Amino acid sequence: MKKTCIAVGLSAAFLAGCSAEAEQQSIPQEVSETANADELRAWASDVCSAADELEATVTSVTDGLDVDLSQGLDQLPAIQEQVTANLDEVEARIEAVEAALAAVPDASPGVTAFAAEVEVLVDSARTSGQEAIDLLAEAGAAGNLLNASLAITGAASAARSAASDANAALQLLDSARAETGSELGEAFSTAEGCR
Repeated sequence: MKKTCIAVGLSAAFLAGCSAEAEQQSIPQEVSETANADELRAWASDVCSAADELEATVTSVTDGLDVDLSQGLDQLPAIQEQVTANLDEVEARIEAVEAALAAVPDASPGVTAFAAEVEVLVDSARTSGQEAIDLLAEAGAAGNLLNASLAITGAASAARSAASDANAALQLLDSARAETGSELGEAFSTAEGCR
């Protein structure tokens, strides 16, 4: 009888010890999940702030590209300067969005995939913007109206493509901000910078 009591007592102590250990393991996981949610929310806030600044400037990308070459080639340096300034400002905003996206926490593969998808569009916008700047420089250096016209047409097309890709990235971000029921949507919908 004495041995049975000791065995039952040891079993109870062992089970109590296991139960306490299981509780201790679950608490850090809950804390970790809260920390991840807070980290994800902070990231979303930074992305929203950078995206809002990009959105405010992206409409100016094609400003100045309606060129009437019957006015001659002398107008091209001023047009090039204006459009380059617009694209440079958009480029700075794109860099801010890319920096915010790159800081994505390792919260989940879905969030990381989303950041990568937006990054592809933003990088494409940057490439098209640079192409527009290069073609404007080519137009300015052209010695005749035909070459200048071709370069300006290409620059206008590249600038529109840059604006289109930037807008697509912004729309993707807007859809994430409006989404509910997912980790990503929750982060964007509750982040301070996304309100």
